Amino acid sequence: MYTPSPSPAQHTFSALTTLKLEMLDVPRLSDLLQHSKFPSLQSLDCAFSNPSPNCSHIEILTLISAIADSCIAATLTRVAIGAVMHRPETSESDSVMSDALRPLLRHQNMREFVIRSPWSWDLDNALIVDIARSWNEIEVLILSPNNHWPSPSRITLVGLEPLALHCPQLAEFGAIIDTSAPLVAPDFFNRMPIGGKWSMSLQTLAVDCSPIDSPAVVAFYLSRMFPNVNVIEAFQSYEDEDDAESDYIRWARVLDILPTMVLARIEERLSQMARAKESAGVPIDPNWHHEVQVQTLSQAQG
Repeated sequence: MYTPSPSPAQHTFSALTTLKLEMLDVPRLSDLLQHSKFPSLQSLDCAFSNPSPNCSHIEILTLISAIADSCIAATLTRVAIGAVMHRPETSESDSVMSDALRPLLRHQNMREFVIRSPWSWDLDNALIVDIARSWNEIEVLILSPNNHWPSPSRITLVGLEPLALHCPQLAEFGAIIDTSAPLVAPDFFNRMPIGGKWSMSLQTLAVDCSPIDSPAVVAFYLSRMFPNVNVIEAFQSYEDEDDAESDYIRWARVLDILPTMVLARIEERLSQMARAKESAGVPIDPNWHHEVQVQTLSQAQG
């Protein structure tokens, strides 16, 4: 077990803007960062050559806190943490909880946050809410989507709504998602904008081994929230090649269905706009429907 050296000196690296570190394990990196300051750092990459497969919540909280404390919130825009991937043998009590990531939320200029690790995670919708409100400029958000999570995950499709509302530049999101949770919030349809297009930017959804029962329901929900998704990264095992009902195949069906659902939302928007015009006594040009449809479809396709 690594033992930090007693009271090492504090070092400041004033001119450093990009830093890539490869360490043996998490405690060594935390110790290094706790005794360093990076007032100009914009991008931090951390890799581990010999990571523990069962890092505790407190170890990851210590690491994230060390990153947050060693960097200036105004400058840091990218953090990537990676390690050798494998399925850990851990219990739920070993899982890294949402609070471990919250110290970084004060760095409100974050544009890319990526964690791909061998650790067990137990993140929830409340964290997604906090991230969406804190990181409005986030473009890539990957929360270790290809490793061990409890089943079911506490991140749901409904839980992604804050990202659509508050993160207009988010292009890639990854996490294990529970698609079996109730999909419709009580006021979901009432507060949707016409046509249901909240976020036009999200294109890649990394779900790894997220279970899915109904591709049609998931596609319907995505069409109202993230209509431009065109890549879904799901885990494929050797058995999936011969299993027509595997989660991998079902996620592929979501992509097959989604364009049709998006067109249905466009037609829904046109119908609502036409009814509004008629109610107001506004004449409708015969070519109006086609022109608006083409314009709306172009927006939906980016």
